[in-house]
Amino acid sequence: MTTRYPVHITTAHKLEGLLRDEAHALGLADAKETRGAVHGNAALDTIYRLLLGSRLASRVLLPLTEVPADDADDLYNALRAFPWEDHARFPLSLAVQCHGRSAGIRHTRFGAQRVKDAIADRARSMGTSVTVETQQPDIQISVRLRHERAQIALDLAGESLHRRGYRQDGVEAPLKEPLAAAILLRAGWGTRSAPNEVLFDPCCGSGTLLAEGAMMAAHVAPRLARERFALTGWAQDDAARWQACRDRLAAEVIDDPERLPWIRGHDRDPAAVRATQANLERLGVACRYRIDVADIDADQPPWPTGPGMMVTNPPYGHRTTPNSGAQPLYRRLGERARAELGGWRIAVLSDRSAHLAALGLRSERIYRLLNGQLYCQLGVYTIHSESVSDDARQAPRAAKAAPELHNRLLKNDRHLARWRRRQGIHGYRVYDADIPDYPFAVDVYRTEAGTHVRLLAYASIPGGVARRAAAGQRAALRGVAETYDVADDRVHQPATSGATGATAGDGHAGASAASPIIREGDARFLVAPDGARDTGLPLALRGLRERLYGEAADRSLLNLFAATGTATIQAALGGARETTSVDPSGEHIDWLTRNLALNDLADGPHRAVVTGDVIEWLREAARAGEDWDLVLLNLGNGDGESGTNTSALVDLVEASRRVLSPSGRVYVSVPSGAAAPEPDAFEGLSVTEITRAVTPMDYRRGQPPQRCWLLQLPTTG
Repeated sequence: MTTRYPVHITTAHKLEGLLRDEAHALGLADAKETRGAVHGNAALDTIYRLLLGSRLASRVLLPLTEVPADDADDLYNALRAFPWEDHARFPLSLAVQCHGRSAGIRHTRFGAQRVKDAIADRARSMGTSVTVETQQPDIQISVRLRHERAQIALDLAGESLHRRGYRQDGVEAPLKEPLAAAILLRAGWGTRSAPNEVLFDPCCGSGTLLAEGAMMAAHVAPRLARERFALTGWAQDDAARWQACRDRLAAEVIDDPERLPWIRGHDRDPAAVRATQANLERLGVACRYRIDVADIDADQPPWPTGPGMMVTNPPYGHRTTPNSGAQPLYRRLGERARAELGGWRIAVLSDRSAHLAALGLRSERIYRLLNGQLYCQLGVYTIHSESVSDDARQAPRAAKAAPELHNRLLKNDRHLARWRRRQGIHGYRVYDADIPDYPFAVDVYRTEAGTHVRLLAYASIPGGVARRAAAGQRAALRGVAETYDVADDRVHQPATSGATGATAGDGHAGASAASPIIREGDARFLVAPDGARDTGLPLALRGLRERLYGEAADRSLLNLFAATGTATIQAALGGARETTSVDPSGEHIDWLTRNLALNDLADGPHRAVVTGDVIEWLREAARAGEDWDLVLLNLGNGDGESGTNTSALVDLVEASRRVLSPSGRVYVSVPSGAAAPEPDAFEGLSVTEITRAVTPMDYRRGQPPQRCWLLQLPTTG
């Protein structure tokens, strides 16, 4: 049987979907996306193909273990005991890269040193040794500190995989090679290039787009000529198979110029032209090329003729055209493309939608990409005919669907970005009827299998607004898809229910083993982004889950109307002594059980799950003398819809009180749209409203969807 290894392949954010497809084509099994990475299972030959042939990867990591990292001694002791001899060939040279921090490890250099010490001491105890080599080590260790834990992996790349070796002459603000490859793939170059076709860049800079396009056309693996990887010290490395993989990739290279496209480049900077020429010569690909000094405003030399594709990253205007701005350049670029490149495919990258609009071309698709730390947009176009160009000239603003909505989504997402990264949040509300013509909410679910977006319509809106909303619905859906760079089938618009507020219809879809997985802090949940009502992760209740996570240590939790068990799992991961979950829906309990298994909580003190009538079950538990330290009574799903009425709430609170330990706490959550509880609903209990404290940041722009109270037995004495 072929041995498969878990691998974690990193890339730039916004390239995850492309990397997943590429890695799958190279042999990766069970490929799943996470932010900035793809993970799956790979045979040894697949690992070698990824290292040599991936155009989008930055690193290929083999996870080894996860250990405590509260302080440096914990990290050292855990890694001193780890069986490194099962994974490495001693003696060897090593390098350690440490990222992140913990309570006791505030500096990455110190963390890296303690890891080196642990491995060296382990080797010494076996009568062998290690040396430190930062440039060309036999193995490289990756350490990521997060939530007082350290994730340890072998980094088989060594030097970052984005470095191909050809680019030694550069100009200001060059594109990274994986981004250039992604632009070409989005434009369709990987499946389109043909003999005697032209790949043209009128603003070529140091020629990264042209070099990557030439390698794609000639089937050259981007690191085929690279000599060093951090492989020689890995215990599973097989030198003969490695060489056989290199030989197979070398045999695929097309070295006949007549079978390859032409490479043409222009730039107004003579230094950039010289750099491009030198880089293409160093590349050693058989494509024929010509690089000229030329300005877009000049007519000489003329642009290429014949079939082809133009792919370019013009100046954005921040440094290169600070006085006049870059918009006239984009306008001239569009004019010349319409006049000279009939039938061509066009792809243009810029950081502003106004630049792409100035082209005067109708976009087929707008993709979101990151150029360094700068959010950019890649417009893809086809110059069909002069008549189409005339239409585009008359409607230059048609390049972007729902531009107001697009800009607001970008603004809101950026505002939430740091908070999301800090809290480990991947499901969140990004928009809540901020613009009258788009009266709905937008929720984003960044699952391990890719991003999904939900539009939740507001049921009660004025008639005129409703008519405008219906008229602009198609543009809004396409605008959301473009903003988040997702396929149309990943933008979901559940049916609207009759309740006031942003809702998602009635009924819910169940979870299965094939359902996508989303992370929230340390937890993982199965979700149904296309569920009519219930996705399995009520986003508005995240603050209440965070509170339970923080209070659960060494306490017992009773989760009533537990639904899919998200609060149960957060409490369990927060250190709860035991949990019990009760829900009237068998489908919810099945979903909850799957979530417990996903978080390794299916056995032990957290497996108590009950399907049945909640009030009757509470009465039975009280008669049996059972009690809990924390009770969660959630009477809504977080989207404004109520699961009960006020009189039923009185009975539920009273029944919950009878199973509460003397120092225990009851958390009550009801939809804001429901009738407020009567004063006697909480009679005999100390009451604190905590709605503001538990409303998540992404829900603070309007009325909180849930009202929440903390109930406690009065203190005596």
